[in-house]
Amino acid sequence: MPWLLVVSVICACWFYVEAWKGGIRPRYWALMGFLLGPLAWPLMSIQKRLWWRRVCGFGGVILRA
Repeated sequence: MPWLLVVSVICACWFYVEAWKGGIRPRYWALMGFLLGPLAWPLMSIQKRLWWRRVCGFGGVILRA
């Protein structure tokens, strides 16, 4: 089972960096990445999108270049 620990640590580091870049709570997502591994990715994607909508508004159009 050491491979499971290695995957958990890698996911925790990766989620920390992605959350920091996305402007959401990095320590929380590092913990989620450690506990859930790659299964937390959809949850983080939804959280980043909701955060972006709260900041920019729900009625506006988002143009990504």
